[in-house]
Amino acid sequence: MRITVHIDRVVLDGVGGPGDAAAVGEALRTELARLAGDGNFRDARRVTAPDVRLGPVWNPASAGRDIARSIHSGLNERRGA
Repeated sequence: MRITVHIDRVVLDGVGGPGDAAAVGEALRTELARLAGDGNFRDARRVTAPDVRLGPVWNPASAGRDIARSIHSGLNERRGA
């Protein structure tokens, strides 16, 4: 089975530094791939993921994982629920 997820953009206002984007992206890709193992996704052209609240201490890897979990949650939502 192949799952393709296209993310237009991730916007992080007021956090991180210039080198953090790559670390956030890598953590997001890794965690989303891990979560995709359950194969429990709905067919969707567009998904709106729940907001992500970042903790008081900035950590790019943690932020990437939290964003991936939010996307996974949006992909698992059932229509009409």
